[in-house]
Amino acid sequence: MQLPRPLSIREVFQAGLVVFRHRFRTLIGASLLVLAPYLLASAYIRIRFLTFSDNDVESTLKQLEHATTLSQYLRAMPPGSAAWIALLVLLYIFLVIPLFFGIVVHVTSQHVTKRSDVTLAEAGNVSFRRLLPSVVTMVLACLLFVLAMLLYWFVLGLMVSLLSAVLAPLADVVGVIGSLAFLVGLLWFAVRAVYLPAIVTEEGLSFVRAVIRCWRMTAGQTARLVGFSIFLTFFLSIAQTLLTVIGDILFATEGGQLLVTVLVGLLITPFAYVCLSVMYLDLRTRRTD
Repeated sequence: MQLPRPLSIREVFQAGLVVFRHRFRTLIGASLLVLAPYLLASAYIRIRFLTFSDNDVESTLKQLEHATTLSQYLRAMPPGSAAWIALLVLLYIFLVIPLFFGIVVHVTSQHVTKRSDVTLAEAGNVSFRRLLPSVVTMVLACLLFVLAMLLYWFVLGLMVSLLSAVLAPLADVVGVIGSLAFLVGLLWFAVRAVYLPAIVTEEGLSFVRAVIRCWRMTAGQTARLVGFSIFLTFFLSIAQTLLTVIGDILFATEGGQLLVTVLVGLLITPFAYVCLSVMYLDLRTRRTD
């Protein structure tokens, strides 16, 4: 399934808005089915285990300022917080994204390319049948990135250690530049690997074939994907801020604000994945090999 022609970034957002408006009930249903349990669980964990005093926050920020390696960043976090944060991140990456993205991309692709409005049950069945291959493919891609990351941090830590014995200021500079380079590499990986669940669900590819397909499909498109991600993040941040402010005015209690956070997430997340789905169709149109 392909688009008649490649789209500009503006057209991607326009098409995403059209799909979001026409399939609103189906997309919100997918949010309630997949996102709501995760958002409620993460909200509970945040309140129960990730609430810290001002002293803890100040101490963590001071340690982060002087951290130059991955292990130092992890040690700077309050006790127990790293495990809970890692659990939430892993659940979102390896369960929520494959299942929810699979549903949304199937709804979007059918609506955009075939003018067909599939039901939530049909889209959910398609996504669920491809959930295990999608999860395994995501794990494979992340493992490859983690191996590269560990090698990078080992080399960077070795360089910083050697330089600190000779010229400490230079070692600090290398550590900062190295950390920034890691963030660039993480962004480069994220804007390309995010389309793996769509490939697994819509093209029936899995594991190494899906990773190769994703690599080829996004080749030469990194700058465009980064720009698209920046615009999408900016738009979502504005929408989230406005909706949160309105919700906080209507519900001033702590429990009400928590409810608002969950409701805002249920509302704006489907639009984000619809836009990602349209971008996937655009990438697929540009690269058919």
